[in-house]
Amino acid sequence: MQRAPATRLVLGTAQQVLGRAASATATFVALALAARALSPESFAALGAYLALWAILDVAIDGGSMSASLRAFSADPRVGASAIRRAHALRAALLLPSLAVVLWIALHDEPSFTPFALIASASLGAHLLAPATLPLHRELRFRAIAGARGAGAWLVALLVAFLYSRGDSAPGSYLCAFGVGAVASATIAWCAAPRVSSEERIELPLGPWLAEAAALGAAALARTAYFWIDALLVRWLAPESEAGGYHAAYRLFNVALLVATYASASALPLFAARGGAPSAELVRVGRGLALFGALLALGVALGSSTLLALAFGDAYLVAAPALCALAPAIAAIHVSAWLLTRLTAAKRSRAIAGISFAALALNLLLVLWWIPLYGALGAAAATSATELAVLALAFAAVRKGGRR
Repeated sequence: MQRAPATRLVLGTAQQVLGRAASATATFVALALAARALSPESFAALGAYLALWAILDVAIDGGSMSASLRAFSADPRVGASAIRRAHALRAALLLPSLAVVLWIALHDEPSFTPFALIASASLGAHLLAPATLPLHRELRFRAIAGARGAGAWLVALLVAFLYSRGDSAPGSYLCAFGVGAVASATIAWCAAPRVSSEERIELPLGPWLAEAAALGAAALARTAYFWIDALLVRWLAPESEAGGYHAAYRLFNVALLVATYASASALPLFAARGGAPSAELVRVGRGLALFGALLALGVALGSSTLLALAFGDAYLVAAPALCALAPAIAAIHVSAWLLTRLTAAKRSRAIAGISFAALALNLLLVLWWIPLYGALGAAAATSATELAVLALAFAAVRKGGRR
C-alpha cells in the first residue's frame, strides 16, 4: 500500500535524522576529544579546514545532484543519464577545488601544510555520490545514513587513538576526518542500487547543465555564506575566541539536522507537484517552523551548559556567540523549507538571487563585525544573514503564488 506523501516525508526525515544522530554523536565525540587534545588556537585551525571542506564539497557538486534528482523524480527513464551527467560535472570541478586547497595550505603554517594537502585528497571521494541518486529519489535514506554513521565512527576511533597518544598536532586530526569522509562515500556507493536498463532515455545536456549551473552557483553562495565566518574567524578574531567559536558553530550545526533533512526529503514530493505544496506538506512545514522556534529558545537558554558538556570549560568564552546564533536556528527551519519549494518549482533565478544577496551581506557583516566584536560579531552576522534569507525566500514564494 502506497503511503501518503506526508507520511513518506516524515519517515524519510526520521530515517535520516536518526541515522545522522549516530554520526553526529560520533562527530561530537571526535571534536570533543580533539578540542581537549588541542589548544583553542589549534582547534581553530582544524575547524577552519573543516569549514573549507564544507564549501568545496558544494563547489565540486556544482548543482549536479539537485538537477539530476529533479529530473530523475519527474521521469525515472532519465535516471542513468542523470547519474552520468552528475559524475562528469563533479569530475570537471574537482581539480579547481583541490587547487584552492593547495593555495591556502601553501600559505599556512609549514608544519600544517602536508597534513592539509593529504587530508584534502579525500574530496575526490565525492565523485562517488551520484550513484546514490536512486536512494534519494525513493526516500531510502537508511543506507546513506548508515554510511555516514560508519564514516563518522571511524573518525571517532581514529581521533580517540590520537588522543590516547597525546597527539597535539591539528594536522593529524584533520587526516582522521579525511579518512572518515572517504570511508563514508565508499560505503554509500557500494550500497546504492543500479538503475534499471529498461526504458532508458537520454537527459538533454544543455537544459540540465544550465539548471545545474544555476543551482550550483546558488548552493555555493549559500554554503559560502553559511561557513565563511567559521573560516575567516580564525584570522579575523582574537586567537582566544576563534577556537571557542568553532565549538559553538558545531553545536549550531547539530541544531539544524531536522531542518536540513526534512527539506531534503521533501524535494521529490514538491517536485512531483511542480513546487506547489499539498495540505499535508503545509501542515508539516508549520510544524517544522514551531519546532525550530522552540529549539532556538532551548539553545539560547542552555548555551553555557551545552558548550561545557560538549567541549569543556576552555570553550565557555563562546557562550554569548552560541546564544547569538539562536535566531538563525529558528530562521533556517522555515527558510530551508521555502527554498526547497523554489527548487522544486525550478525557480533557479530566485534561489540564486537570494543566495548571492546573502553572501554579499554576510561577507560585509563578517568583515565589519568580527574585527570589532570577535566571535560574537561572527554569530551576529550569521543570524542577521539567515533572517534576511528568510525574508527574501518568503517574498519569492509569495510572488510565485500570485503568478
